[in-house]
Amino acid sequence: RFKQAIAKMQEQAFFEIKEEKNKGFKFRRILPIPTVEWTDYDDKVMIRFNQDIIPYLIELKQNFTKYALSEIMELNSKYSIILYKWLSMNYNQYEHYSNKGGRRAEQVENYRNPSISVKELRTITDTVNEYKETYHFF
Repeated sequence: RFKQAIAKMQEQAFFEIKEEKNKGFKFRRILPIPTVEWTDYDDKVMIRFNQDIIPYLIELKQNFTKYALSEIMELNSKYSIILYKWLSMNYNQYEHYSNKGGRRAEQVENYRNPSISVKELRTITDTVNEYKETYHFF
């Protein structure tokens, strides 16, 4: 089961890092586990993390959204995982700014009740070219 979970995460999971910049936000997508090796004769698994993810693993509390792997494993499509991560990112920002301040009330409320345009939803799910007509997307 562990090996299946790693394989599924490796195929479907990526992390989107959102950093605030002068003119807006900078986004980075990182595949955290590019290499996994195992054999069929023992229970050893070698997992190699992408070096780009290491700073975020070391400093989990800064600029990084945590996900419950047990919850992600219950999701059965890459689109549901992407939406879960997007909602988690917004909720975590809501919790952070509602407790520590640093954002206007309207911004905090937008984190609590996020909305997304169809264009942005198609971008984050990488379906821009998949469904030509919007009604096919839904």
